[in-house]
Amino acid sequence: MTPLSLCLLGMMFLNQLIPLTLGLKPSPRWANGCIILTGSLFCFGGQKQEDELSNELYRIDLSNTWDTSRPPWELVAVQSPTVERAYFAMTPCWTEAFIVNGGVTAANGSTASPFATYLYDTQRSTWGIPKIHGDTALRRSVRKKKRRDGGGE
Repeated sequence: MTPLSLCLLGMMFLNQLIPLTLGLKPSPRWANGCIILTGSLFCFGGQKQEDELSNELYRIDLSNTWDTSRPPWELVAVQSPTVERAYFAMTPCWTEAFIVNGGVTAANGSTASPFATYLYDTQRSTWGIPKIHGDTALRRSVRKKKRRDGGGE
């Protein structure tokens, strides 16, 4: 046998012993949020097994086929202002962004974040605090009081 054929045989043997793992594999977690936008699945935050909260954002492209035993997860860079959180609401905003709202932001179960709502723009790969234009929604108790006092809606 030539040295090249020995090398190839050895590589084939090693591939049987050590399976190749392409891409990342998110650590086990619960109380996270996932959403499909622009042909990709985005998964954000959650609580890891070590009672540690996460602000990791993973993305997987759904427009291509891939081996289900090795999904090609991509860890998206997360910058301020997002904080670690779990048990939150996540909803699409337009077709290219999503909003994360509320949740637990400290391991002891308290909500410690001064800003509870964040917007992620999938086209710019940026987080921000959404700006509200015009009138904001009134709480139900305030609406009832306005109706009761004759102020209408």
